[in-house]
Amino acid sequence: MSFDELKLSEADIEIIDGDRGVNYPKQNEFYDIGYCLFLNAKNVTKDGFDFNEKSFISREKDNLLRKGKLVRNDIVLTTRGTVGNVAFYNNRVPFNNIRINSGMVILRAKQSEYLPEFVYWMFRSNYIQDQINALKTGSAQPQLPITIMRTIKVLKPKLCEQKVIAATLSALDDMIELNNQINKTLEEMAQAIFKSWFVDFEPFRDGEFEESEIGLIPKGWKIVELEEICSIQNGFAFKSSDYQDTGCRLIRTTNITSNGYVNNNDIKFLPQSFYESEKYKNYRFECFDTVLVMVGASIGKIGLITEYNLPSLQNQNMWRFRANNREISSVYIHYVVRRVNEFVSNWATGSARDFYRKESFQRAKCVLPPKNVMKEFRLLTDSLFIQISSNIMENALLLEIRDILLPKLMSGEIRVPVEEVV
Repeated sequence: MSFDELKLSEADIEIIDGDRGVNYPKQNEFYDIGYCLFLNAKNVTKDGFDFNEKSFISREKDNLLRKGKLVRNDIVLTTRGTVGNVAFYNNRVPFNNIRINSGMVILRAKQSEYLPEFVYWMFRSNYIQDQINALKTGSAQPQLPITIMRTIKVLKPKLCEQKVIAATLSALDDMIELNNQINKTLEEMAQAIFKSWFVDFEPFRDGEFEESEIGLIPKGWKIVELEEICSIQNGFAFKSSDYQDTGCRLIRTTNITSNGYVNNNDIKFLPQSFYESEKYKNYRFECFDTVLVMVGASIGKIGLITEYNLPSLQNQNMWRFRANNREISSVYIHYVVRRVNEFVSNWATGSARDFYRKESFQRAKCVLPPKNVMKEFRLLTDSLFIQISSNIMENALLLEIRDILLPKLMSGEIRVPVEEVV
């Protein structure tokens, strides 16, 4: 049994455009910090909001704009360029003042007829996304004009059923978000331990120190170049003609996320024989390898390979960092690379930002502790990274469950008893 259908223009869902008038912010009116977050195309992804890159406008500029300001429980839909991305402005979003840009609209549900959470999930479903893909115009710059958007057919279950559907899907999202927060905490813990031990030397201050080329270090420790303890492997330029629907994963620069991990979104596959071939054995990833984009628009982006990404091969335009022996902690290598990347990024200017020189990393100086200290560090931090990897695997399963349930709940194929949701 399916739900009632009606056009978006007939539904109690308001479509609100942004302000496109003379007061629309110019480039010199955007700031790194400010009163009101002004959304850009990168902020609204197919997985919701992403605030890795932010632009703000002043309170004065905000007051001059008439339309396009979000209120809590609004849904944002992208309508130009990448059309159809959806994000939900709920209480988790840490900004109280947000405006959309000219390539987005706001969907505001009248809660007497529609629950905002249900509208959000409905617009993420294939039921709506397939319509958007069929209705959008243009090829070089796809668009979804509001006049066309109004013809989209939407579902209208009873409010009690909307609540059940939204609660079921949101519960899975809540578990995913909890794992993400746990991983953030675990990563901060590992980073703090690294800094305490190998930057500030806090556990070793009662011992003797000696001068080195990078300053005072605990006596008996060494200063080495990164290439002495870590291999730096270039990726391979696999041909797109070799891509297929299944097989071995190919990790590309686009798979490295802003939160420091590597996803399997828009993954490409190569024949399984490539992974097993001696020709490509140097490009096989291992768990807790560190990858770094060394050229292009995403230069400097760092990711951690986890069990979730394996087995997989390494594409071009990135370096893979791996300890030369098992006695050296992968966690230690990861944070050494992060520190070197910060230094190189700050040093590079102009055209140098478009390409990293391998020697900058190979010759980078780092402090190497005695074996017993490295062993203790591994005992403290390896478990943190293992838990991070486990949480990422769990999230992948939760996402799979959610993506299976979403179309079935929207179509009415699966009906959860209303009394099961309070």
